[in-house]
Amino acid sequence: MKTLIKFSFSRFCESYDREAVLQKKAARILLDFAGELEGAGLDIGCGTGFLLRLSEYRNMVGIDISEEMVRFYRKYNRKAVIGNMEELPFKEKSFDFVLSNFSIHWADLKKTVSEVKRVLTEGEYLCLIYLWMEVWSLLSSCWGAKSLILCVPLMF
Repeated sequence: MKTLIKFSFSRFCESYDREAVLQKKAARILLDFAGELEGAGLDIGCGTGFLLRLSEYRNMVGIDISEEMVRFYRKYNRKAVIGNMEELPFKEKSFDFVLSNFSIHWADLKKTVSEVKRVLTEGEYLCLIYLWMEVWSLLSSCWGAKSLILCVPLMF
């Protein structure tokens, strides 16, 4: 499955950036919802960089499983790595906030949330947009008592 995801997103990177209207709208909603976040941020499933380009966050690192998406993202921010959100290649407590726009549904949610918790500092924030309501109960059980900002776009 991961190989298919990498191939698909790498192959259509340029057209994705032009034509992903829903994802761009979702990124704007996510950023409005998140408000002003300070410190070091991580953009999981960064793609072509919608969150980076639409925000004022400059201390952000992007990670994506697709080499071509990361290459495109690096046009706007050199701080990007090719990697799997289920196995984040960062030290513990490396980030003050984590954002994810329309990407977390491509991964194993329990593994991803565990990794996000590991790389976040105290007082952390996870802000994401996902596709399915069922994810809420799973996220709640994985996250526990920690702070969680969750944005679910029901309608645009």
